[in-house]
Amino acid sequence: MIGETNGLLVRASSGQAGEDSLEWHLHPSYPQQTPPPSFSPMRHSLSGKFTILLSATLLASFGVACRSSSGTEQKGNSGGGGGKGGALAGGGVNGSATGGSSGAGASNSGGNATGGNSTTTGSSGRGGYPSGGMSSCAGSGGGTTATCSAPASAVDGVCGLSYGVAESSAPTSGLCAAGTPSQVSGSDPWIWTCTGVEGGATASCSACLGPTVITASTAGASSWAAAKAKQAPVNELPGEFTTPYAQSLSTLAWEDGIYISRDGLNLYATYIPMDLLKAVLDGVSPTLFYLYRRGPTLAGQVFPTNISPPNPWLHADVAIAQRSATSVPFTSWCLSNLHMATGYDLGAFQGDLNTAHTGYDRVVYTDDSLAPGGPKIALLQNVGLSPSPTGMALPSPLNTAGTEFDNPHIELVGGVLVLFFDSQNLQGVTDGKHVFYSTSADNGVSWSSPTEATTVNDTAITNLGGPAQQPHLYNDGSVWWLYFSAANPADFKQAIYRAPQDTPGDWNSWDAPTLVVSAGTTMGVGEPTVTSHGDLSFVVIYQDSSGTAVDTYDADPWYLPHQ
Repeated sequence: MIGETNGLLVRASSGQAGEDSLEWHLHPSYPQQTPPPSFSPMRHSLSGKFTILLSATLLASFGVACRSSSGTEQKGNSGGGGGKGGALAGGGVNGSATGGSSGAGASNSGGNATGGNSTTTGSSGRGGYPSGGMSSCAGSGGGTTATCSAPASAVDGVCGLSYGVAESSAPTSGLCAAGTPSQVSGSDPWIWTCTGVEGGATASCSACLGPTVITASTAGASSWAAAKAKQAPVNELPGEFTTPYAQSLSTLAWEDGIYISRDGLNLYATYIPMDLLKAVLDGVSPTLFYLYRRGPTLAGQVFPTNISPPNPWLHADVAIAQRSATSVPFTSWCLSNLHMATGYDLGAFQGDLNTAHTGYDRVVYTDDSLAPGGPKIALLQNVGLSPSPTGMALPSPLNTAGTEFDNPHIELVGGVLVLFFDSQNLQGVTDGKHVFYSTSADNGVSWSSPTEATTVNDTAITNLGGPAQQPHLYNDGSVWWLYFSAANPADFKQAIYRAPQDTPGDWNSWDAPTLVVSAGTTMGVGEPTVTSHGDLSFVVIYQDSSGTAVDTYDADPWYLPHQ
């Protein structure tokens, strides 16, 4: 029913058992204003109505009816001018029950109801929302008592602002944005959980020691801040994406092999504290790589002053950065559990999140220690967000000795695992990296022979500046897209492209590619990965023209938000 008091229309409705609700909105003839402060709105609709829960005492003062689950109305006096046509909420002037006669009304100044007491026993949950609370509206004159309740709502635990932030000691605040925090345990990383409310999911959170700046003679020798300020890539699809920007956690270490999880909350990189590109272009022996050291090392990362056999390669470990929401930036790299204490590198991390986003159903990454001839692909299944390097090397016909397998990406499609990767010497390739794929119908136990994705490679060679590499699969809800990097014929710098799948289910059927991000004033861009929202994460390569003989290039993570 609807009652009117001081221009306020109130509707009491009965939904499912135990879930009665009340709604208010202003009478059309009443001046527009906010509701009385005693009201606690629960839900707002576009029509301007709020659903509210009030004690019967407050309801009585506004002349509002309580409705029991059986639909029996208890009527009473209307404050502030009297109950026209029958009083409401808590008994009439003479204490009459349902059907009682209309009285003259209570005093305008007080608007008190005579008769019809009420009690409120409900408790308030998080943010003032009822959490399984109950209230009763006691009738008068022999009227029945209505019992009302609000169903409890599950609230998932959410990590707070300390999540993923570099700390010098165990965090004590900002642990949870929602839920109940546990004790903080461990040390680098520090670990805690946020337990959900009313059966909500529990979130796992962590923080680590920040990067440690090294004291090598070449560290920071070039004016990198000024050099980077003059360089930026170009968004070639302004109708779909906004403005690209450098991630704020960028350092002067080499941050390559960038991967962002589908939910946009976890960022990974192959992290090497040196100018890797300059060392490779100079063709120096790995025993001299220490001369190119630059930027911070991560706490726990082993990087000796002089590298020599039997550890001829520096530690290219996987770093991780985490955040609690996509609306906040990544703040600092931490050394992930995917690292080794000896001299082989791990990198090119990519994972397929589980449904709870608490870990990965499967992860692929590269490991130089698996077999000679360049990086090989390892597979992990049912692991956390920062897994240890205990992956299974993919069997033949993949990972053959003397052959490179790099930049893997894995997806489960229709019960079949689909693996894309690139190689610069598989099946006679000699003109740079080409994209290949393989499938497994038995959850990774066996794999098909690698097949070159000729529709994208041949198109890139013919119409672009070279073959495709660094493949990444993305489904927009209806179509699979292959993101990749290739040379842009306009400037012959590496750029990011994408191509839609032409024939569903055919992984060698890709339509004409579209340029997504060009290098602009940078040296090049690559390593594209895409979130479920469509945001693009990628790498930018810079050159400092005023750099030194061992400090000239840098690689940083960038981000291109989808509109």
